[in-house]
Amino acid sequence: MSFKKTTKLVLLCLAFLALQAPGMLVMTRSAVAATTPAAGTPTPGTTATRYGNNPDLSPGDCRILQYAVDAINLLSALAGIVVVIMIAVGGIQYSAARDNPQATQAAKQKIQNAIIALLAFLFMYGFLQYIIPGGVL
Repeated sequence: MSFKKTTKLVLLCLAFLALQAPGMLVMTRSAVAATTPAAGTPTPGTTATRYGNNPDLSPGDCRILQYAVDAINLLSALAGIVVVIMIAVGGIQYSAARDNPQATQAAKQKIQNAIIALLAFLFMYGFLQYIIPGGVL
């Protein structure tokens, strides 16, 4: 795949995400509003926790959920660091390639792969945000 085609694909994916983001925010806010009582109205028999008003999902009762959130946050940081390093290495290789077309192509490929990995990670992170009660953050 050429660099221009990959750039167009990345921009198309970002445009798609930008169009979907308001809808996802509205759905998230309406779901939270439907499950969260009004301010100052405590739910009988429960205490507010990080995971909403469900006592079964509090950090004390459900340690596996806390471990999953911590692991996902750690892997997110590592993925971000790796992507930044790969883009920097690709940029250095691209600037050092000069007139060598094979080295230039290898550097472009490294940057493309890093951007594709970042997009794949963002989609997976969004999926985990959807399936884990209360979200990852």
